[in-house]
Amino acid sequence: MVATNFQHQKKAQDAKMQKKPDEMFKIDWHHKLPAKIKVHTGKGKRFSPFRSAVAVQNEDNLTIFWTRCPSSESMDIVKDDLARLKE
Repeated sequence: MVATNFQHQKKAQDAKMQKKPDEMFKIDWHHKLPAKIKVHTGKGKRFSPFRSAVAVQNEDNLTIFWTRCPSSESMDIVKDDLARLKE
């Protein structure tokens, strides 16, 4: 039921986010990631490749981009993504 509800609302949500160009972005860095974010490379072999996460929201507080980062806060990590958002 949840998947069906998402499928019906996805088109409306996409249209709402794309209705007008964004004039302002808010960047929010998260430094406390959940301990459960791990990469498994084999039985009993896991590690945490991410140290932080970043989310970008528009002026309506709609999240338009998010990603996890291998290091702490650095604009160099998201510079290319922000350039694509500007386009």
